[in-house]
Amino acid sequence: MGQRDYLTRRQVSSLIGTGLAIGVAGCTDDDGDDSADGNETEPGVNDDSDGGEDVEEGSLVVFLEDEDGESVSEGVAVEIDAQNENHRYIVDEGIEDGVAEPEFIEAGSYTVVAEGEAYESAEADVTLEDGEAEEITLELEASS
Repeated sequence: MGQRDYLTRRQVSSLIGTGLAIGVAGCTDDDGDDSADGNETEPGVNDDSDGGEDVEEGSLVVFLEDEDGESVSEGVAVEIDAQNENHRYIVDEGIEDGVAEPEFIEAGSYTVVAEGEAYESAEADVTLEDGEAEEITLELEASS
């Protein structure tokens, strides 16, 4: 008779553990609240996985400067609110060299507000067209 290969208990446990880890990793979802690059969205803001129509995407780059034209990256957050819909994007981490860039943003009209403890709020309105990039510069004045 031929030789039979058997799995040891350790091999079976290892296979089951690996399968469970892969299954659980694919099921977790944090609603975009704590992404690695610091971009946050309200739950469901940029989720078009519900089978609805395709979401048109624009691109927005926000440059943050102080009164002297120097880049501001620390102690500031950028909030991007849709004017006609319930969409909000927040960039409060990952701002480098005074550049805040949300990872995903739908085409539409927005109010962009930059705030920080050491600065007065700065605000601008912007309209994003599908597939087009927009850039705005917000000047942050030191608070008194």
